[in-house]
Amino acid sequence: MPKPAGRVTKPARFSFAPQAKLKKGDYHDNMDGAMFERWLHTRLIPAFEEKYGSDMKMVLVMDNASYHHELNHEYFPKGKTPSNAPKGLCNDVLDKAGCRSIKVMRDGKELNFEITKAGEKPDKAKIPGTVHANFPRGPSVEELRHAMNEYLPVHCPQALDSRVEKLFREKKWDIIWTPPYCPKFQPIELVWGVGKQRAAGLYMPKRTMLQTREHLRRGWYGGLDSVGDRMEKCNVKGCWEKAMGEIDTWISHDNVVNPGYGVTGSLMELGNIQDWMLSGLEREIDESDESGEAADDSDDSDDDEEDEEQ
Repeated sequence: MPKPAGRVTKPARFSFAPQAKLKKGDYHDNMDGAMFERWLHTRLIPAFEEKYGSDMKMVLVMDNASYHHELNHEYFPKGKTPSNAPKGLCNDVLDKAGCRSIKVMRDGKELNFEITKAGEKPDKAKIPGTVHANFPRGPSVEELRHAMNEYLPVHCPQALDSRVEKLFREKKWDIIWTPPYCPKFQPIELVWGVGKQRAAGLYMPKRTMLQTREHLRRGWYGGLDSVGDRMEKCNVKGCWEKAMGEIDTWISHDNVVNPGYGVTGSLMELGNIQDWMLSGLEREIDESDESGEAADDSDDSDDDEEDEEQ
């Protein structure tokens, strides 16, 4: 866990991100989950608690950048997710989450398979009837993942938390995720747009990084433009109101496009949230099942030849 930078005694209005790891390509590739978490611990959280106190609740609005969603490693090791977990890992995650058996519907019949103790491969004689048995006497990896993806959100949602969600859950803070590919829903995108547009107007040949920083500051906090006219401060409140209006417009159309499970109301008074969330989860599970790789059924399973003898 990164060490906090200590109490913020002098407010900083602007700072660059930590030094980029890459010298070319999309700047988003320079950020990863560990660096983002370090920024939270050493910059955002200390500044927030210095300004508002440790008893104030933070509600963080974030987009769907991949480094925001890096899964915590309490249940899934690095590189493994609910969509690519092999059978052995699925068993171990379900056992840790308190699941003792799963139900699989196959050809109109309900089949039950036991979950075994995490980290312990059952004896050869005990494999039949467990999730370790090979298909068709046991669940396929797709069936097991499907069962896991149905169980975890209801009974152990913390297993699916990103690193940031885990941190915020522990602090009893909230995160609001904006829809992907919707920058108009992001107030920060509008604020950045103001700064970048004004900085572009202040461009000069051979502009240095320090000059660029100063031009961005001037774009946000006000100052003289390229012809000497004064620019007002960026209207952050107006950016927020603009984004909120765009979200409310989207909400007003959602239930029309998705009758029965679309959200209703407004950003501040959302309705039909439960049906909307459940329908989205069902669609994700269906898509995961359709795209599952059949070859993964052999991952981390017990020896085929030995199991065939049972």
